[in-house]
Amino acid sequence: MENENIKTGESLPIPTPKENRPMGALIGAIIIIFILVLGGIYLWSTKIQTKIMGITTDDQTTEQTASNLAKLEQTANTPDIVIDQIASQSPSDTTASIEADLNATDLNSLDKELQSI
Repeated sequence: MENENIKTGESLPIPTPKENRPMGALIGAIIIIFILVLGGIYLWSTKIQTKIMGITTDDQTTEQTASNLAKLEQTANTPDIVIDQIASQSPSDTTASIEADLNATDLNSLDKELQSI
């Protein structure tokens, strides 16, 4: 008798669980947008400050770059005495010849090029 209450061909509705969407992606997107807005405000404020102060960084940078390039070209065109001394060293690997080459090499002028730049 219990089977008589069940009708064949009739389907029972399947309960679907509620979708719990994760909030992490939304919070992450909001944080990224907030950081981008703060960065934009920072860049905008520094641009305004340089206009107010009248600083022309482009002109100063161009002049510094040109002077540094001129110094570098001048240094590159001068013959390097240390390289000439190294090229004139003896190919022998005895201790006496290595000491003689070491004593003949002028190591005091190594910083001279760096200071001239």
